[in-house]
Amino acid sequence: METRAMNDSLVDVAEQRLRHDIVNSVFEAGAKLRVEELSRRYTMGATPVREALSRLKTEGLVELSNNRGFRVPPLTLEDLIDIAVSRGIVESEAAMDAMLHKDEEWEINLISAMERLRRRATADLAIPENHAALFDAHHQFHAAMVAGSQLKRLLVVQAWLEQQQSRYFRRLPAAAPGWSAQFVASHEDLLALALGERDRADLFASALRKHALLSTKTLGNGDVFGVRE
Repeated sequence: METRAMNDSLVDVAEQRLRHDIVNSVFEAGAKLRVEELSRRYTMGATPVREALSRLKTEGLVELSNNRGFRVPPLTLEDLIDIAVSRGIVESEAAMDAMLHKDEEWEINLISAMERLRRRATADLAIPENHAALFDAHHQFHAAMVAGSQLKRLLVVQAWLEQQQSRYFRRLPAAAPGWSAQFVASHEDLLALALGERDRADLFASALRKHALLSTKTLGNGDVFGVRE
């Protein structure tokens, strides 16, 4: 029983570290994920690593490459659009529900998350740690928007779609001149709508659906969809 619990714990650790490394592009799109190499990287046996890879496969963060082993899924514009449109629909409904049930605590948490996002955007985003901190703050802002929604199953789907889109978000040109100011401004607009009257919740939801597509326009104009076979 103790051995089984220890193995489950190792699988959880492997899953957490793999998810972090995939979302943050430590492993590039298309990269092969060899069990032996991952075992050495994470200093654990092959069994928990293999089980973690299987778990992440069900989440869409890992795929089997023609039965030749695991790899990181490719990044494609078609996939990003699919994720962004789906997330816009799901997140806007969850956020609208949260707004309809909002209270003072919800508004305070959202304002706090926006302030954190502003501060992170003023850092030197050419530094990887600052770049990562900005997108962590971005996640926290969107999490604050949907917090309080009573649509629990929708929140599960929203969290899954956001995780899928995070691989693309991390490639946004945050250090480009003027980019961070526009990024913050787009979230300021969402905040203003969220703090408005409840009878304007449909406008908030509409703006959020459009907001979800912004990354497709930015990344669609860049060269971020290369895949290594």
